[in-house]
Amino acid sequence: MSSTSRGGKRSASDNYPTPAFAVHRLLERLELPGGSWLESSAGTGNIIKAVNAVRKDVNWIACELREECEGILRETFLDHDITGEIRMGDFLKQSPPPYNGPCVVSLNNCPFSLAQEFIEHTLHFAPHVIHLLRLNYLETAKRCEFFRSQMPDVYILQNRVSFTGNGKSDSTAYCWMHFGPERGRRTGKIEVLDHTPLDQRR
Repeated sequence: MSSTSRGGKRSASDNYPTPAFAVHRLLERLELPGGSWLESSAGTGNIIKAVNAVRKDVNWIACELREECEGILRETFLDHDITGEIRMGDFLKQSPPPYNGPCVVSLNNCPFSLAQEFIEHTLHFAPHVIHLLRLNYLETAKRCEFFRSQMPDVYILQNRVSFTGNGKSDSTAYCWMHFGPERGRRTGKIEVLDHTPLDQRR
């Protein structure tokens, strides 16, 4: 998800890999159970790889629509000793398992144009649902009613995120929104995550 040059069409150009530091800062602050984790828009596996670098108790379900990502995603699983399964196809068309089914966490960076659809769908898949979003996603009358009944905890990234790989940061602030097991909340907490030195962000 990027605020620069990101259109609504999911294509090869709609690929904004999540920097590892953004995942690591979240995992340092938020305790999450081990077990089966879902990435609903896995791309080439950046989130999965970042989690696997610091945790060995996660088994993945990786969903991805774009066929051009499949080969790289499978190589990522092999090269980084990642366990789990890869499901190619449209995640939004997948039927959720029972709420207390195989997934305990869903950790995602979905296409911005479909963010609300992804959030609402992943809420049926796991008790812990976490999305990387622009901080200003909390705005707009369109989403007001949703947040009045499904308010997440918000973990703000102190450093701007670069989705380009060239070190140039995005034009807006980002955060992780964590929808926990207690659903139907009107309030949530806000935390600022730790600073990441520039050399680590690169």
